[in-house]
Amino acid sequence: MTEEIEVVFLEELNKKYECPPGAPLPGAGLTNVDTGACSSCLPELLRVAPRCPLDQMPIDKDKVYADKAFQVETDNLGVKCSFYGRGCKWTGVLKEL
Repeated sequence: MTEEIEVVFLEELNKKYECPPGAPLPGAGLTNVDTGACSSCLPELLRVAPRCPLDQMPIDKDKVYADKAFQVETDNLGVKCSFYGRGCKWTGVLKEL
């Protein structure tokens, strides 16, 4: 049985890392100039209603791009081991999980 990885950040997550339509979990990858939706949420957002979840403005699919700088930033957020509750003391960065 595979357990889902719980992401536990070392510090409170800044609002800029929250995906507007989804959970407070960084996942840059795809984004829109103003929306900042993560690569997990954006495809569904575009399929269902291509509008920004914040201001309801239409999303131009031609302006959706991979924000590599933001991905590097989120990859380097400090995290604890997913099993910290079981006594694991490891800490590192998100990309190491």
